[in-house]
Amino acid sequence: MPRYYFDVRWPGRKDDDQTGMVLADDAAARDHAEHLIREMKEGDGHDPGLTMVVVKAGTVIFTIPFP
Repeated sequence: MPRYYFDVRWPGRKDDDQTGMVLADDAAARDHAEHLIREMKEGDGHDPGLTMVVVKAGTVIFTIPFP
């Protein structure tokens, strides 16, 4: 199973996921990314300019802007 990395980007800054997570497929990675976004929105660290970038094997699979 592939390892996915969930990086967070916003203007002038990035927070790269150094650990990643092994998941079954791209659909599971999207579900996990959406879960992480919901958690961040519920906490105090949410900034509407954030984007979640999901990477697998050094390639961006998809990006999800925070609504």
